[in-house]
Amino acid sequence: MTEFFKEIDHKFLREQQEFSFRCGSTCIVVLIVGDRIICANIGDSRALLSRAGKCFELSIDMKPNREDEKIRIEAAGGEVELDRLMGKLAVSRAFGDFQFKQISQSHLIQKANKMEGCSYGDLVSNIPEIRTI
Repeated sequence: MTEFFKEIDHKFLREQQEFSFRCGSTCIVVLIVGDRIICANIGDSRALLSRAGKCFELSIDMKPNREDEKIRIEAAGGEVELDRLMGKLAVSRAFGDFQFKQISQSHLIQKANKMEGCSYGDLVSNIPEIRTI
């Protein structure tokens, strides 16, 4: 799932360079494999499971003011202001939004062409949070 998310992010960069630095998107993917439900999430999309009339969250919003995300962002040299990343972006993980990924444009395009992933060192990460039930 992590590699799939990285690949989508790279494709967005390669095919939409004009927009990928100032635009982004959240994503949620749910797979059912046998008796397991696997949910991968970046951003603030949501997945819920209804089981026997009860609601279970499969995902939790990836917001900059979430304590673990705030720590990650600050460790990467960013700030959380007014519950937003750098006072601007309301999510901490997303496809695109390369203006918040701490590498130069030419290096980023080289990484995308080599299929290397963004890392936890980026202010906005493309690495999903994965939960399994």
